Amino acid sequence: MKNRRIILVLISFLLFSCGKEWLDIKQNKQLVIPSTIEDLQALLNNFVIMNTSAPILGEISADDYFIDNDIYKSLRNAWEKNAYSWNEKIYEDPSIGGVPADWGWPYQRIYYANTILESVPKLKPANQQEDQKMNELKGMALFHRSFGLYHLSQIFCSTFEAEGENGIKYGLPLRLNTDLDAKLTRGNLEETYNQMINDLLTAEPLLPSRGDSQSRLPSKAANEALLARIYLIQGKYSKALEYAELSMQKNSDLIDFKNIDQTLDFPFPRYNSEVIFYNTLSGSEIFDTSYQIDTTLMASYSENDLRKNLFFTNKSGRIQFRGSYDGTNTFFGGIAVDEMYLIKAECEARIGQKDKAYQSMLYLLSHRFESEIQAKEFLDADSNLLNIILEERRKELLFRGIRWSDLRRLNLTKDFEQTLNRNIDGKHFALLPNDNKYVLPIPDYIIFINKFLQNPR
Repeated sequence: MKNRRIILVLISFLLFSCGKEWLDIKQNKQLVIPSTIEDLQALLNNFVIMNTSAPILGEISADDYFIDNDIYKSLRNAWEKNAYSWNEKIYEDPSIGGVPADWGWPYQRIYYANTILESVPKLKPANQQEDQKMNELKGMALFHRSFGLYHLSQIFCSTFEAEGENGIKYGLPLRLNTDLDAKLTRGNLEETYNQMINDLLTAEPLLPSRGDSQSRLPSKAANEALLARIYLIQGKYSKALEYAELSMQKNSDLIDFKNIDQTLDFPFPRYNSEVIFYNTLSGSEIFDTSYQIDTTLMASYSENDLRKNLFFTNKSGRIQFRGSYDGTNTFFGGIAVDEMYLIKAECEARIGQKDKAYQSMLYLLSHRFESEIQAKEFLDADSNLLNIILEERRKELLFRGIRWSDLRRLNLTKDFEQTLNRNIDGKHFALLPNDNKYVLPIPDYIIFINKFLQNPR
């Protein structure tokens, strides 16, 4: 298949814009319509679109790091500076060139998924094997569409409240087909979450149990893990526990950190045994510079905690993160087994299964400490198990695009509220719990083209 031409056309659906720009492109490119199973598989195999560039704005806005004044002043990307300081205005370029990847790339992935979902019914399987393959293609496309919506919802939508009025909160524009001329409106938050969950539930019976050897293709294990993550955000703890355990039935392997070589620049290899679905976060000027890990966070790791050395390195006096499951300085943005243990433990604690929650945490931490005895001593030092679990989520799932989502959901409970603080060039900035600034604005160009209502700031 002339896959390059397909990619050229689909990439030209740039950042969710439509109308004249798309029509001009469409007339000037030789359009190749996917027409075979191989064509559709090639779309799924597109590593750049389907396995990279998950949103970075949440990590930039979160509290796991800080930058010095001179670094802040030297940043060239205005949207990064504004996100770091929780500015009311994030984007300074109202043109299409000012639309960040955090908006555009998830919708690229969704468009690929919609292309596959519309193309599969048009194929005629020659045998049972092809029929099964078509079902897998459909399931994988549904997973990717849900994953794209999930990423967008954590940046550009309000926080889901279990007892809240989600039906009147702004959701996402739900593009569920490839018709670029169709008029779009913003759905509500409940519709957005329902779409994510329905896609995953529909995908569940269609997917293979485990993914390929590199975990770049969706699987039942990944699908169930994403359901667990979304149900946790919704506060549906029994459902989140159910799907975390289902995912762990396919893969519950934990890396024993005692066996990891601490002398390596990046100790954890890409596609390691904990990875359920591989994805990375978008790049960022801030994290390419001399950022530093938050000092309070660093102090929370005990001396017996192997993560203290494996996750961090001292670069010219600055403590930085090196524990990415990408095996490089690119941040891992996929789904891994350690997250499932943490979801399992949190849900068990919240529904009153304290003994099970304790055992889940003990098993995880025994793979992170020098010994199980040390892990047990650490757990027994604090009588509030749920507090420990939530602190361990932060310490374990660093720079995976999860912290911002956790801050949003935990701020809904008074006991877990946090005020974030920054000091920049002699000025103090604070982000209060449940502030409107926990929802990033939709890019100006997208608002202008589609006449959407903007998120209040």
